[in-house]
Amino acid sequence: MGELLVAIKNAIPAWFSPAEAKAHLRIIAEHLTHRDYYSLYANPSAAVDATLLREARRIGRVLGQHKPLQHILGVADFYGRSFTVNRHVLVPRRETEELCALVLGQLPAPTRAADLGTGSGCIAITLGLERRDWQVEGVDLMPAALAVARGNAKRLQAKVDFYRGDMLAHRFGLRRRPYGLIVSNPPYIPKQEQTTLPQNVRGYEPPSALFTPSNNPLLYYHALARIGVQSLQEGGLLAVEGHEEWIERVAELLRTYNYTGVTVHADAQGKPRFATGRR
Repeated sequence: MGELLVAIKNAIPAWFSPAEAKAHLRIIAEHLTHRDYYSLYANPSAAVDATLLREARRIGRVLGQHKPLQHILGVADFYGRSFTVNRHVLVPRRETEELCALVLGQLPAPTRAADLGTGSGCIAITLGLERRDWQVEGVDLMPAALAVARGNAKRLQAKVDFYRGDMLAHRFGLRRRPYGLIVSNPPYIPKQEQTTLPQNVRGYEPPSALFTPSNNPLLYYHALARIGVQSLQEGGLLAVEGHEEWIERVAELLRTYNYTGVTVHADAQGKPRFATGRR
């Protein structure tokens, strides 16, 4: 398989950093062959189907148009599982895996959980599969995103209830109160930062899932805090992901809504990324 690995490596655009190029090489190789990367690396003389070489070069050409690799392949890895993704949902990020690990570690007992702004369903489905005794639901405003989430749940055999809702709507309410957990990775990038994002993000991922008004960066956190007050049981947990420059302000916001034990948590890179609080 050495020939295939060389073809993939040569097809990856030169502007990728060495770390990004290495990660893309592994993902593409495993996707094309359905085999572990290290087994391919260990057998460089194995025969390669010409169609795989052509597909590797095609993927490289589309990467050159700044399209996210996950959108090219139609799937993204998250918490050890493969999720379908497309232009209607965010590509799941490593930080959001850390958010899942955070809440799973804080809530070992059976509970009812809601994921607001569910997108691909990666958070809700992960919680439902990791804790099969939980009752989990996912809410999103966009019907196209809900279609992706429901498809992922069906394929991964996760028992999650998805439905449409607008967390910013004054009369929005969750269906099955009270909840032990409300979790969200809401839009948190100020609109003014749009031009600073990589082309593969700002050109392909849904703006409604990325951006918050520049003059009101905490818009979605106000809504989440309010919903938590209405819907969490006593001691229930609200857990959110956020912008590293704003997450301390999110924590202060939760305190103004009388959440207790409010804590800011760092991500694996040491950046302040998550805030939690209890009712």
